[in-house]
Amino acid sequence: MAIRKRAVAPSDTKASGKDISAEAVKGADAAKTTTKKTAEKTTAAKKTTAAKKTTAAKKTTAKKAVEKKETFIVQFRGREVSKETIEQRFKDDWTKNVGRKLTEIKSVAFYVKPEDSAVYYVVNGNEDDRGSFPI
Repeated sequence: MAIRKRAVAPSDTKASGKDISAEAVKGADAAKTTTKKTAEKTTAAKKTTAAKKTTAAKKTTAKKAVEKKETFIVQFRGREVSKETIEQRFKDDWTKNVGRKLTEIKSVAFYVKPEDSAVYYVVNGNEDDRGSFPI
């Protein structure tokens, strides 16, 4: 039966009282250093890969958000009125006819009544800040 020799770490040599050659200790230290460097490279590679995936995901999400386009049109009595037209007429009415500033507006609710050919609005949820304009 053959006996295998195993490398003993430097801390083990003092406890057992045996002499170990310097080459065996250097070999064990070299193996530890190589293992640590390999682990550090692997960790760095994982971080880089994760960062690339996150960046790619953000770019994809940003592209999807830009592609969304909404159209809002009210049709009645052979006429069409878009959302942009209603908003522009509201701004004109608010500044010219009511005499108020656009910076005062925090929210606005529009009520389109085709049978009256008018748009009614309430600004900032205040019943005193309401009005209408024809469409």
